[in-house]
Amino acid sequence: MASGVFALTLFLLCDLALGEAGHEGHCPWTNHWEWSGMFQAQEGDWLSWNVEKGENGEYAEDSMKMIVLAGDLLEDLEDMAENLFHGNLTTAASGAVLLPGAAYLLSFSKDLWLSQFKIQAPVGGKLAFFTEHLPQEFENKLHYLKEADGHDVEPMEEESSMECAEKVVDAADAGIERVQEKRWAEVIGASFLTIIPSIFGIAVLAFSFSKQLSSWGKQVLLFANSGACGVVFAAAIFLLMPESMELVSAGKEEGEAAGVWGAAVIGGWFLGVLIDHSCSIVTWMWAQKSAADVPKEECECHGQEVAEARDPEIAVSPSSSQEPKITLIEGRAQMSIAGPVIFGDMFHNLADGFVLGAAFKSCDPSFAMKITLVTMAHEVPQELADFMILVHHAGMNWKLAALVNFLSGCSTLVGAVIAHGMDVSGEVEGMTLAAGAGIYLYVAATELGPSVAHLPRLQRGSSLCKASLARLLAFALGAICIGLVLLDHKHCTPVYPSSAEGAGAAADAGGHNHR
Repeated sequence: MASGVFALTLFLLCDLALGEAGHEGHCPWTNHWEWSGMFQAQEGDWLSWNVEKGENGEYAEDSMKMIVLAGDLLEDLEDMAENLFHGNLTTAASGAVLLPGAAYLLSFSKDLWLSQFKIQAPVGGKLAFFTEHLPQEFENKLHYLKEADGHDVEPMEEESSMECAEKVVDAADAGIERVQEKRWAEVIGASFLTIIPSIFGIAVLAFSFSKQLSSWGKQVLLFANSGACGVVFAAAIFLLMPESMELVSAGKEEGEAAGVWGAAVIGGWFLGVLIDHSCSIVTWMWAQKSAADVPKEECECHGQEVAEARDPEIAVSPSSSQEPKITLIEGRAQMSIAGPVIFGDMFHNLADGFVLGAAFKSCDPSFAMKITLVTMAHEVPQELADFMILVHHAGMNWKLAALVNFLSGCSTLVGAVIAHGMDVSGEVEGMTLAAGAGIYLYVAATELGPSVAHLPRLQRGSSLCKASLARLLAFALGAICIGLVLLDHKHCTPVYPSSAEGAGAAADAGGHNHR
């Protein structure tokens, strides 16, 4: 339980630190608009927002999201713009009047070389615009914002993703290479970070229960599993699912995006099932082969004991005062217990690594670190439980069990490196995160969920109520810790290592493809 609380505390502290750091300037660019500007006009004057076709006879984009707000400072309006940007949009065709305080999807007329939208300056005359794309992309001969008399209106202040891209262009090539190396270092470091708390917890368990794992230790793990269940459920629902939907839906109709995203989530859940089923089938075949291949004379048992030894469900008998002699059958029977634990854990860690690598590749460092800490929070109780099974039920020496757990944990690094190194589109990265959400849901529901859903059968009365309260509180604490992240959370924003942090404008910024 202490390890789980440590991981959750670390999660919140890191999120707070990353959140504060995120307000020190706009690079890396983390907004979902590419440009914002504040303009001063005469109160009541009419302005026109102009969108022109390029020399090739086509608009840079067929449509564009735009937020129009009245206010004094851009920074004060950003939170409102963020909420409006992901809310319901009003479709506006060429010639429409745009009102301050609303979110629009500007639809450009393919039959016209110029699409115009009218805006009346509010009281005070200050207007702020937040646009999905750079307004300069739609300029040909006309300035993007003009007064009724034809004069250009220039912004009092403006911010854009191009500012971050220009910093990268001005930097030396060696500097860009260092940014690329830094991302690899973060991926590898984060992968090992997910293993360290588990090793620490195993060392504590081994020291405390080196002779025999106590029932108290098992109860602690049940409560830790309950907290981890809340963490993983909330991470899937609050973090991975919205962020993956954001990446997958770029440039797609709502129905198509929902279909692709939903299939990826279900596919991730199915992958978790497939891993567990495959390990169980292989282990059953191993046990059956053991019972068929080993001759009776190799077993120093008699009658009923031989039959029990051939049973694939065999459990290792408690240790006696003398050192037991492990036969070939007994060794394979122990593997029938350890096999699913080892291989299942290895493949689940591999899947965790894929999610981790995709997060560092597709998102800003703040979001990627959140996924790292979520992985830590659910790996701690899971690895401790695996360790207890390997020692207590499979009869492994605790040193060997710790080594096996460490090696299976290293598969997280393998998955993270593969996912981070693959050159794939934003849609595929979004589908990877969606599949990761499906895996998280499977782990939370099947591996961690029973700790919350099922109470001890032998307990009665007040002890049963205490067990229920403790598990529900642990679950709620885990979920709340992830929920608190949303207080200052922005959607996953791609960071492109080919340019640098915040250089999204130089590529497909925020999932918006530019022609």
